[in-house]
Amino acid sequence: VTSLGICLKGVGNDVAGVGCIMLSSSDEQQLLFYLDRTLNDKDRSVNGPLEALADVKAYSEGLVNWVVSKSLIETGQWPSRHVLLFCGKTTTSSDCNGATRLCRQLLIRVHALSVEAFEKEEVDVLKGLSLVLALIKPIYPIYGLSFVLYYLRLGQAYQRVRM
Repeated sequence: VTSLGICLKGVGNDVAGVGCIMLSSSDEQQLLFYLDRTLNDKDRSVNGPLEALADVKAYSEGLVNWVVSKSLIETGQWPSRHVLLFCGKTTTSSDCNGATRLCRQLLIRVHALSVEAFEKEEVDVLKGLSLVLALIKPIYPIYGLSFVLYYLRLGQAYQRVRM
């Protein structure tokens, strides 16, 4: 993990914030190329690199967009502590579209979790949801609510509540 943190150039703490590595565009391109290859290679495990990225708190809008496009949050492949960082940074940048996409992924994740798995991820997932919903609600108050209600009707969580 330390080696990865040293290798990533970053663009400076003033942009990324304290305790976070904002990926430079060259780092981001190489990283996404490697992650694409790793995801497509069934013989390789992607867990190690994902955990390492979460540990060094690597961030870029491109990384978030890539993670969302691959549905890695909803499938539980991306570490929830790193998703929480994504939610915080997306909210700070006032990216409502990004917040909406993250919200969708988080809601699907909540519904896909077993009760035991939810207990492990509950804090990070619910904090992330509250961050992105706080951004969506004032901008699209009706849309934000209908969006949440739609996904609440899907998945296991709604079925568990009905029982």
